[in-house]
Amino acid sequence: MVLKRPIVGSARAVYHRLVPFDLRMRVWTFRRHLAFAPDRLPGRGASPTERIAIRFIGKRALRASGFAQAVLRHTAGLDTSHAMLRTWIEYPLGTNQRGEEAVRVVRQRVGVGGARSLDIGCAYGGTPIAFARAGADAYGLELDPGLLGLARANLADHPGLSCTLLTGDILQPEVAQSLGQFDIITCDNVIEHVERASRLVETIAHMLRPGGVCVMGIPNPFSYLEVLHDGHYALFGLTLLDREQAIAYFVDAGHTDPYGVGEYTFTLNDYAEMFDQQGLTCALLNGQVYSSGEVAALKARLPALRGRFAALVNEGKIPVAAQPQIERGLDRYLAGFDTRYAAYHSAPTRAAAATLGGRLLIDYQQDQWQVLIRHRG
Repeated sequence: MVLKRPIVGSARAVYHRLVPFDLRMRVWTFRRHLAFAPDRLPGRGASPTERIAIRFIGKRALRASGFAQAVLRHTAGLDTSHAMLRTWIEYPLGTNQRGEEAVRVVRQRVGVGGARSLDIGCAYGGTPIAFARAGADAYGLELDPGLLGLARANLADHPGLSCTLLTGDILQPEVAQSLGQFDIITCDNVIEHVERASRLVETIAHMLRPGGVCVMGIPNPFSYLEVLHDGHYALFGLTLLDREQAIAYFVDAGHTDPYGVGEYTFTLNDYAEMFDQQGLTCALLNGQVYSSGEVAALKARLPALRGRFAALVNEGKIPVAAQPQIERGLDRYLAGFDTRYAAYHSAPTRAAAATLGGRLLIDYQQDQWQVLIRHRG
């Protein structure tokens, strides 16, 4: 697998080297909340979900968008005290922005106008809509009819735009065969939800035309923030468990809705091997810039996970049955990091240290991997 570093300006590169990751995130959050815009100030009568939506997109945009209104209706029954509430509102409302970013990334590699594109697991429809606006013959496929209904509400906000939205399971051979082949395939935060990740990769290999590209977003289950509180349910240590154990933990934690995550215990190398077995190459597009200070900060940060685990146990927030499994998983996780850190620390050359340290950041700090997939040769 080829790892590519992003091109950054000198000022940004210095900022990334000198300012620890956690501090950068706090600065970003502070600046976001500090910004004053009357349009983004909710009134006293706004519901908790409306407040989040208004602060995210503004009152004018909320009133003007049938899709945004549909999102609020769809999320009206959510537990407003849940740690994931903001994500559950902001993630769908950001779908069009993510779609435009997907077009930008793909356009740097292949032409979009006139290309046949497919977004697998299109959810709220932002990506196929963005490709349709860019001139592609765009398709979106979504398994969940409820989410597809929101995607259609989103498409209705773009009158006259030709974009085909379909419901179906991409892992069913008849569904994939009926769709045919594509020049462009996108698949963002989907592979961790399917029953068999390797089957999705095999399907993509068959559906991707020679010379075409697939851009896939894969959440990293082993980033320390994902271990601290996973991105789907905000449960400590969930990603350190196999699926059967994770479901039991999820249920014991009081969740009554279906568990929506499939295979989710793969490293980036595991995914790269899946692609390789299907004759596909895989290049990481968003690898973090190596910094020895950043690696040292990561080394200092990870042991705090033990303290957080102990605190949650004392507060009764981790079910008793799950505690031994999470503790064993945490021991393996930290021991694996320590072994790799020792190899990095004793690297014979600066170049070797940069390679090993960069992979530590990619594997233990980076929350999301964005990969570019092509047919080999």
